[in-house]
Amino acid sequence: MLGQFSSLLFNINVSSSITAQGRALISSASMMFESFLSNSVKFGSLDEVLVFINNVRKEKREFPDEVYVDNPIDVVDCFAKVIDSCGYLWMPNDNELDIIWKTINNLGQRDLNRIYYKNNLYEFCSNSIMKKMIINMMKKLDEPFFNPLKVPENLVDDLEMFAKILGEYVFYDKMIIDRIDRCDNMMKSIIMISDTDSCIVSLDAWYRFVLQMIEGQDIKIRKYDPISIFDFIEKDEFGDIVNKEVIQPFKEYGMDERFDFDNDEIRYQKHIINPFEILPQDYIRWSIVNLLAFVIDKFINRYMLQFTKNNHSWAPEKPCKIIMKNEFSFNRMLITNVKKNYATIQKVQEGNLIPKSEQLDVKGIAAIAKSSTAKSTRDEFKKILLEDIMTAPTISQAKIVEKLCIMEKRMIQSIQSGSKEYYKPVTIKAMNSYADPMRIQGIKASYAWNILNEGSGLPLINLEERNAVDIAKVYLNSKNVDELQERYPEVYEKALKLLDNQYFKGSVDAIAIPHDLMPPDWLLDIIDYKKIVNDNMTGFPFDSVGLGKINKKTTIYSNILNL
Repeated sequence: MLGQFSSLLFNINVSSSITAQGRALISSASMMFESFLSNSVKFGSLDEVLVFINNVRKEKREFPDEVYVDNPIDVVDCFAKVIDSCGYLWMPNDNELDIIWKTINNLGQRDLNRIYYKNNLYEFCSNSIMKKMIINMMKKLDEPFFNPLKVPENLVDDLEMFAKILGEYVFYDKMIIDRIDRCDNMMKSIIMISDTDSCIVSLDAWYRFVLQMIEGQDIKIRKYDPISIFDFIEKDEFGDIVNKEVIQPFKEYGMDERFDFDNDEIRYQKHIINPFEILPQDYIRWSIVNLLAFVIDKFINRYMLQFTKNNHSWAPEKPCKIIMKNEFSFNRMLITNVKKNYATIQKVQEGNLIPKSEQLDVKGIAAIAKSSTAKSTRDEFKKILLEDIMTAPTISQAKIVEKLCIMEKRMIQSIQSGSKEYYKPVTIKAMNSYADPMRIQGIKASYAWNILNEGSGLPLINLEERNAVDIAKVYLNSKNVDELQERYPEVYEKALKLLDNQYFKGSVDAIAIPHDLMPPDWLLDIIDYKKIVNDNMTGFPFDSVGLGKINKKTTIYSNILNL
């Protein structure tokens, strides 16, 4: 409560302290993940290199290198690994290289081994005994390993030993002093997204590493029965489906919309949709990932304990209260250039399978989350995101472009039919509520509506009270105003008057329409379809799937096609 701005007891000093500690905690966690999983926290000075070497030399050693290391590491390889670990705003000069070389050259064989394998996960796990251990653990699994906090009984001893060995050879438990600065500025390899109290960690490299290792091995969970949607279908005595709502999203036959670029029209094509099912490969993936997730869970909580000790907030009678745990397993993540804007496919939460309808989780992406965007547009973007990006075996830019073309065509057809579905709904306050009301788009657009409809019999917008209106983007200026003269002469005269108004200066780009009123015919003649379409199609992470914009101020483009 003391750190919450809206609280009566808010204390700015306490708030700053809480924020600083929170940033230090999550930065520490990020540095641990980056170090252990990819050795991407680079040395920033000669002092850091020498302190690292000294810390590793002083670590307690229980396991014999003769058993766990295939070949002794020579001086050159150890030196190369250390130099490869430099690079955070600093690279050693010739004199510093000489100091590092002499230091390493004076180390014993066990020190060389330990320094080489510290924060070098994949190299260490490539040793024959570690390979055998990983393969044996995968072979022992009788069912998928969903929850790293609930280890199968026949795997407990093996996994504990695996974690203990990695804890001695690979895990480096010393804190990074400038962790907050590094977390903000260094290039990360493992942390996809971090928030106040969480990190999303990529274990794809580990999955691929182990998957290649177990190729050709007899893994029992490869034959584990997949869960299919058809397991939940009920049929009557005639063989007809009773609970059709279950299979409805997975109809075997359907019509697929395609865009005919030659004729600029939508056409339909029969296709087959595979029913949703969890395949054996998914079970392999989760089991591989959770072998390491179990280990990471142990190490990160050791790290958090060390953090509390360093901050003098731990004592034997006051145990560590900071606990990090594995919560979600994501199959795929879409990252954008905007902070807190991303999408994930959540498959498992704390050991429980997540229903397919709830697997897509979208954070902050405006095209899907923004309520002012038309619902049909949000639904269509969500469908593209789910089917063509997040769950597609390969992401096809051409297919996405085709669906965007279909969306654009439908928007234009809808607007031409008189629908206001794609107009921008806004609520405006009374005109006198604003210091400069004509700088407010809703007020200015409402003023334009009133002038153009004066004496027409259509209701005007009362600018002295609060109003809900729909904003139509239009293209009206001295070049095209004459097009109204023949069909709508009474509107033409008022349009000339509007263009001469000091607030519009010869150009009108938006007109407001009362929320409960359909647009008049003359308005459809000056609608700016391009702007309305672009307004509805912005906010989707096109750049994240390789669809850029040639001109950021105009329309959406692929690398080749102008939509």
